[in-house]
Order: sequence, then structure tokens, then C-alpha cells
Amino acid sequence: MDQAVSDLWSHSLFSALLLNTGAPQGCVLSPLIFTLYTHDCSPRHEENSVEVVCGAPSIYLDFARCMLDLRIGVAAQNCYNVAKGAFTGEISPAMIKDCGAEWVILGHSERRHVFGESDELIGQKVAHALESDLSVIACIGEKLEEREAGTTEEVVYAQTQVISGYVGEGRGLQSHLELYSA
Repeated sequence: MDQAVSDLWSHSLFSALLLNTGAPQGCVLSPLIFTLYTHDCSPRHEENSVEVVCGAPSIYLDFARCMLDLRIGVAAQNCYNVAKGAFTGEISPAMIKDCGAEWVILGHSERRHVFGESDELIGQKVAHALESDLSVIACIGEKLEEREAGTTEEVVYAQTQVISGYVGEGRGLQSHLELYSA
């Protein structure tokens, strides 16, 4: 892991690096945090600067923020599209910010395909997160069947258009392209 992080700092192709710890795998987070904490996050040259973001499960957001160097961003792996209400188990942008996280990952493949989140709901979540002053990593991508059918561009375009419709013009959006494979 250390060499991979090092290599990314030396390439100017990346403006943001997302390190997503995945589903509840608490044993993965501590070694990842140790690697990030002990790595020199200083850009070697201004044109090679990289923004590093660690995506942690919501229960570990505070832990990640406390353990990581402040130059490393912390992202929640989801949030809901409204500020208040009876939404048991959901996390709001305000709650994410209370834990010291500055980012949220929205539209991940599991949210779309396992939990059935529509492009419209993801667009609403993106807009609400941005209005709440969180930075957003919006995941877009096709399923394996769509890739094999040659419809990747149409699927990704449609997802992007829906998000764009909710966000509007002139809003900053860090885009993370995720291509799904089986």
C-alpha cells in the first residue's frame, strides 16, 4: 500500500485519490490509517499535487478524522437527501460534518444495485450534500451487462445528466468514475 500511495504522489494524472475502506471491515481501516499517517503527503511539485480522501464507514468517521493527518480528507460512504426527519439508520450531511469529515461518496454501485437507489435519488443526495458544504465524490458507471451490450456511454451519460439536473451549473463537483465489473 505504501508504494502505491507513493507512486500516485509522483504522477500528475490524479487530482484526487479515493481510498475506500469498503463495507464493515474494521480490520482494514487501522493499517490504512497507519500507512496514510506515516506517508509524506506533501506534494513534491505544485503540478503534482494530489488530494487524498479516505472513505470510511460511518461508525469510523470520527476515528479516521482523529487519526489521519489533516491534509488527508475523510469521506462518509453515503448520506441521505434531507436534513431532518425520521430516517432510521441514515446519516445526514450535518452528522458527517459533526464527525469532522468533509467529503461524501454518493451513487456507489452497491447503493444503486443492492439498495435500489435511482439516479434521481442520487442526484438529490448530491445536491443536498453540496448545499450542506460537503465535497462530493459522485460515482457513475455501468453494470457488466450494460458494458457487454455496448451501452456504457449511454448509461454514464444518463447518470451524469440526472446529477447535473439536480446540481445545476456553476457548482463544484469532484467526479469519481467507477467502472463496475463482475
